Amino acid sequence: MSLMERIEREGPKKLLAVDGGGIRGVLALEVLQGIEDLLRAKSGRPDFRLADYFDYIAGTSTGGIIAAGLSMGMSVGEILKFYQEAGAQMFVKANLSRRSSGRCSPPTPRSARKSCRPCFCW
Repeated sequence: MSLMERIEREGPKKLLAVDGGGIRGVLALEVLQGIEDLLRAKSGRPDFRLADYFDYIAGTSTGGIIAAGLSMGMSVGEILKFYQEAGAQMFVKANLSRRSSGRCSPPTPRSARKSCRPCFCW
């Protein structure tokens, strides 16, 4: 189904919203993997993706990265592999005292863009 057909279709829409949380986005991916597996089995299509089921996919922070991949038709497994391979480059590990003091700096746009480019073709 094309994007315009999906938007113009009558009836309720299905929205997937993915929260942020840095490298902890892997936890969201694990849950999404279970959902994708269930929907793939129900559809009977081995090439099923969550983008085939949800009308809108959005997210904040790391959830936005996940949402972008899902919206492009990537499988949850492909995104999980990307996080496992590039997560350390995107998310700077801070010690507990820096985290609790609020001095923990987020990844720079340049480091995130560099890590995402091979997977998301920017």
